[in-house]
Amino acid sequence: MRDAYEKFHAEGFEILALTGPLGQNLQDVRSFVRGMALPYPVLFDEDKRVLDQYQIYFVPYTCLLDRRGQVVYEGSHLPNDYEKRIEKLLAAGQDI
Repeated sequence: MRDAYEKFHAEGFEILALTGPLGQNLQDVRSFVRGMALPYPVLFDEDKRVLDQYQIYFVPYTCLLDRRGQVVYEGSHLPNDYEKRIEKLLAAGQDI
């Protein structure tokens, strides 16, 4: 995730990491984020509103959204061809 962010962020690619009370608490998440020095925001969805909206019931869960918020990929990690997928969306003029 860090590599994708660093490679494509200047072109409009954004990462918002989202987690919630799925076997972890806010303090644990904060410690993890600090320890990993993640360059993108990590959000804690305490009431699971967004997690439920996107039907996310496990972590890690990875999805690519287009500018309209529609899921164009989902899985437990980035796909092997994630660079091509991101480049295609960026070339179409869609920040993701």
